[in-house]
Amino acid sequence: MCWFAPHGINTDLIMKAYNKPKEGARALDELAENSLIYRETQKNVSLHPLVAQFGRSLAKTQSADYHQKFVEVIVEFLQTNRDSLSSEQVRAELPHVFEAIEVSREHGFWDLSAQLHIYCAKIVAGMDKRIALLNGAYQLIEEHLPHEKRKLLDICIQLGKAHRTEEQFKEALAAFDKARTLYDELSDVDPGEIASLQFEVGNVHLALGRYDEARRRLNYALDIALKQAAYDVTIPKVTRIKQALAQIDLFLGNYSATEKAFREVLEHREQFHTNHPDAESSLGIGSSYADLCRLALERGNYKEAITDAEKALAIIKEYHTENDPACGNLFLLLGTIHYESGNYGLAGEQIEKARQIFLSTFGNKHPSYAKTLVALGEVSRRLDKCGPALEKTVQAIKIFEDRYGEIHPSLAEALEIQGKIYDHLCQFDKEEQVWNRILDIQSKVYPGNHPASATTHYHFGNLCLRRGEFDDALKHLEKSLSITEKSLGKNHSHYCGRLILLAACYYEQQKYSRAEETLREAQSLQRDIFGESPHPYIARMLQLQSEVDRRLGNFEKALASIDQAIDMKEEIYGREHPSVAEVLEVKVDINLAQFRVRESKELLEMIERIQKLAYGEKHPEFLNYQLRLAEYHSLAGQYREAQEVLKKSLKTCYDVFFGAGQKRYHLTNQSDTNTGQERLRR
Repeated sequence: MCWFAPHGINTDLIMKAYNKPKEGARALDELAENSLIYRETQKNVSLHPLVAQFGRSLAKTQSADYHQKFVEVIVEFLQTNRDSLSSEQVRAELPHVFEAIEVSREHGFWDLSAQLHIYCAKIVAGMDKRIALLNGAYQLIEEHLPHEKRKLLDICIQLGKAHRTEEQFKEALAAFDKARTLYDELSDVDPGEIASLQFEVGNVHLALGRYDEARRRLNYALDIALKQAAYDVTIPKVTRIKQALAQIDLFLGNYSATEKAFREVLEHREQFHTNHPDAESSLGIGSSYADLCRLALERGNYKEAITDAEKALAIIKEYHTENDPACGNLFLLLGTIHYESGNYGLAGEQIEKARQIFLSTFGNKHPSYAKTLVALGEVSRRLDKCGPALEKTVQAIKIFEDRYGEIHPSLAEALEIQGKIYDHLCQFDKEEQVWNRILDIQSKVYPGNHPASATTHYHFGNLCLRRGEFDDALKHLEKSLSITEKSLGKNHSHYCGRLILLAACYYEQQKYSRAEETLREAQSLQRDIFGESPHPYIARMLQLQSEVDRRLGNFEKALASIDQAIDMKEEIYGREHPSVAEVLEVKVDINLAQFRVRESKELLEMIERIQKLAYGEKHPEFLNYQLRLAEYHSLAGQYREAQEVLKKSLKTCYDVFFGAGQKRYHLTNQSDTNTGQERLRR
C-alpha cells in the first residue's frame, strides 16, 4: 500500500495483489481498526504520509521485491480491465500507471514496461501522448526484446492508425510500411492480418486523395479477406473495406454506385447485429447512417441528410454519453447540413455543441476543437459578423500551426475560411496572399491533381473575377476545371459547379455566346450527376441562363428560366432563404428592364423581408436590394423616394466599408457598371 499512497489507494488492487481477496479484505479491516489506514470510501483508503514514507524505506531492506510487485499489480489490473481502458475507473489509476512505467524502466522489467506503455497508450486522451507512448514501447522492445517481432508489428499498426487520426499521413504510411516488413519476417501470418494492413494503407491514400491507389489497395484487401481469409461478407472486417470503397465513389461523384454500396453495407451490418447485438455492431450501423447522411448532403437533399444524421446520433448515444467525441463529430456534421441549407442559426447551435464537447474532452489546443472554430467562423461570415469570424479562424490557424507546423491539410482548410472572410470584406490583397499560401501548402501535401487544389484555384478565379482581372480569372478557373476533370471526372457536381463559374466569367466579359456554350455543357451533365433531384447548382445554372437571356433581350426565356430557379431554390431551402432573395433580384431586373413596375414592387417587398430576416440592414447584400428599390421608384416617377433610398444606401455603404476606420474598396461587377451609372444619374 505504501507504493500506492502518493496517488490514492484502490482497495480492489490491494486485495487482489496476492490472489487471495478474502484474506486481503480481512487484512484491510484489521489495519483500519488499528488506525493505520483510513477508509475514505468503500473502494479507497489512505495512509498517513509518515506511515507511507516509513513503509517505503522499510521495503528497501526486505528480501521481497516490492518494486516488481508494484509493477505486476498495475499490469494485472490493466489486463483485467483491457476491454474498458477508457473508463473512469481505469483513468483514475493513470498516476500509478505512469509511476509503474518509471519503476519498470529503472529496474529493467522490460517486458512489463512494454506492456505498460501499450496499455497506457490506449488510456490517455491525447493522440500526441499516445504516439509518444507507442514510440517508447517500440524503442524499448527493439533494444531489449528484439525477438518480440509480433509485438513490434502490433505497435507499428497502432502507430499508423494514430498518425492517420492526426492527419500525419507520411508518418502513417511509414509505420504501415514498417509493419509490412515485419510481416515478411514472420512465418505464421494470418491472411486476415494482411487484409487489415492493406485496408489501413488504402484508407491513408483515400485521405490523401490518391483515389486510384486507394481503390487498388482496398480491392486487394477485400480479395484477401473474402478468398484467403474466407471471411463472411457481414463481419466488420469486410464491411469497413466496402465502406471505404464506397467513400471513394462518393468523393468521385458516382452517387448511384455510392448509394447502392452504402445500403449494402448497412444491410450487412444489420444482419451481423442480429447475431451479435453488441456496441461494436450497433456503432457500425450508426457509421453507415452517417455515410448516407454525407451522400444526401452532396446531393443537396438536406431533409434526408438530417434524418440520417439523427439516426446515427441516436445509435451513438445508446453507447456513449452526449459529451463523447463521437457525438461531437455528428453535431459538427449536423451543423454542416444546416449551414448548407441556409439555417445559420441552427448550424451555429449544433457546431457550438461540438465545440463544447471537444473543449471538455481535448482542451482548447486540439485539432478537433480548432475544426469547430473554423466551422463557427464560416457561419459568422455568412451572417456578416466578420469580426468574430476572423477571430475564431485566426485562433484555429494558430492551433493548427502549433500542432502541425506550416504545412498541413487542416491548416489549409482553416486558411480557406480566412480567405473567404477577406473576400467578404473586399480586402482583396490579403485574400490573394491567403490563396497563394494555400496553394503552396497543397503542392507539398497532395499529389499534382488533387480536388483541394482545384477548389483553391476556383476561389482564386472568383477573386480575379471580382477585381475585373478576367485573364487571370480564366487562367485559375480553367486550371480548376482541368484538375477537377483529372481527379474527379466530368460527372461530378464540383465539375459542374466550376463550369458555372467559368460561364459567369464569360458573362461578366459580355461574351454571351461563350457563356451560353459553357452553360449548355453544364446542363448536358446535369441529369447524369443529379438525376431528377433539385440541386443548388442546377438553380444557379438557370439563374445565370436567365441573366444571359436578359442581356440579350430574350425576356420571355429569361422569365421562364428564373421562375424555374425560384421554384427549385424554394424547394431546397424554403421560401425565407437568402438564396431565394438572390434569384428574386434577377427577376426584378428582368421586370424593370420591361418597365413592369407593379410586379417589381411585390418582388422587392419579398426580398426586403427575407434579407432583413437573414442579414439585417447593415449587410452588403442589403445594398443591392436598396439600389433596385431606388430604380423601381425612378421608373415609377417617385424621384423623392428614390433619392431618400439612395441617401440611406450611401450611409449604409459607408458604415459597411469604412465604418471600421480602415480603407476598404469594393468593385461592382464590370458588366453592371453601365447600370450603376444610370442609377446614379437618375
